[in-house]
Amino acid sequence: MSKPSSVVNLTPVFILGMHRSGTSCLAGCLEQAGLFLGEVNTQAPHNAKGNRENRNVMDLNDSVLGSVDATWDNPPKSEPPRFCRRLFSSSQATL
Repeated sequence: MSKPSSVVNLTPVFILGMHRSGTSCLAGCLEQAGLFLGEVNTQAPHNAKGNRENRNVMDLNDSVLGSVDATWDNPPKSEPPRFCRRLFSSSQATL
């Protein structure tokens, strides 16, 4: 979907969910209904229609998980600590 000529609402929309929970489908449906998603993946190796994920948000997620020695498919062994001030500051620029 192309970028709208005028943006009426600048409120960000985040679609969060576990792996294989339908988030790509929901994002695609919302995009088809007119929601501008910004720069997102429209094709992915394991999803021909794309997962509609933003690379900056994916990198932020990886950074947060990496700060507690975890990955998307290897969750933290214990409850992750709260955002440290440095990580929070860097995430604000991404969001």
